[in-house]
Amino acid sequence: DSKLGYMCSSIYSFVSLGGSLIAPFLIVNPARFVLFCSSLLYVPFYIGVIFLDKIAIICGSVVTGVGDGVMWIAVYDYIVRVSRKENLVRNMSYFVFVSSFAGLLGYLINYFNIEDPTKITDSTRL
Repeated sequence: DSKLGYMCSSIYSFVSLGGSLIAPFLIVNPARFVLFCSSLLYVPFYIGVIFLDKIAIICGSVVTGVGDGVMWIAVYDYIVRVSRKENLVRNMSYFVFVSSFAGLLGYLINYFNIEDPTKITDSTRL
């Protein structure tokens, strides 16, 4: 179990992997299609969470890391393609605000679902 933290922290390297692989894929495919495909990469993680299986959550996190790298670049590519010069910054600001707020909302839901957040034990963690 002590190695689990190291495994989870290394998952973020897969975001870089996804980001580096996306450029050729975006050249030959429309950004909306790439966004749809990258959203499908989130499904294995949610399946692992539903069944509360450690291995499935870790494998799903790796796949989600690749999906994150792909999605962020595809979103910005899509915003640049559909925006005019005068509203490009505004559109990107909306995306950053909404994506940041969604994460904050998820963290707050988790915080309030834990009965006593000051006493997190090993049984509370995976």
